[in-house]
Amino acid sequence: MTGSELPADGRGRAFWFFAWSGGSSAAWWGVFFAQVTTKSSSFGVSLDGWPDWLVVLVGTVVVALALWLLIKALKWALWVLLFLVLLGGLEWAGWLLMR
Repeated sequence: MTGSELPADGRGRAFWFFAWSGGSSAAWWGVFFAQVTTKSSSFGVSLDGWPDWLVVLVGTVVVALALWLLIKALKWALWVLLFLVLLGGLEWAGWLLMR
């Protein structure tokens, strides 16, 4: 894709820059993670004094822990749903049998 094939609006150019610039995936990942590792002050916490690798490592562990907890909660919810369906089906069958 060349620059002449892009639409006139800025969205096409931005998409071209991120998706096809130079054909190098390393450059794309560098741009993608630049925002992640940019140190900024959010929620009153400054990360300027911490090394980049530690910030990314702690963020990764926190996200992995959150996903693990979500998976556990979903597992318990599915077990509860299974037993509710089984009990409801048995009650319905018993009601039909006794009717």
